[in-house]
Amino acid sequence: MDYIINGSWLDGIARTRTCARCPNWGIVLRVIAVAAAEVPEARPLAVRVDDQLTLAVCRFEGAYFAFDNKCPHRGAALAGGEMAGELLVCPVHHFKFSVKTGRCAMPRHLRLRSFPVREEGGELKIELEVEQDAPRPV
Repeated sequence: MDYIINGSWLDGIARTRTCARCPNWGIVLRVIAVAAAEVPEARPLAVRVDDQLTLAVCRFEGAYFAFDNKCPHRGAALAGGEMAGELLVCPVHHFKFSVKTGRCAMPRHLRLRSFPVREEGGELKIELEVEQDAPRPV
């Protein structure tokens, strides 16, 4: 099942963990596809997934990174910021986060929620773990 999201599509449910003894019961892996050419070098691209999640997708030295668009400091939209080398700069309080590690330069205890990204044929595949209510087998 495909869904249109900001000109991109959601590649349905790629994998479901179904082991009744597994602590990750009810976690579903979803894959978001974004055209790599849409991601500018100098600033992040906002990709709306649903009402609860928007991603900030960044490019640095040919590699791609995806983060929750909310700054962990005060919730500002990081996609409104800019890139300064490998640093993603929050547009509100100018906190600087490394796109390689997600860690804030100062204060170091702040870290961005990141998502794995892989590039396949000009498309970025961003993996999201989403909780899903599922009945446990008897």
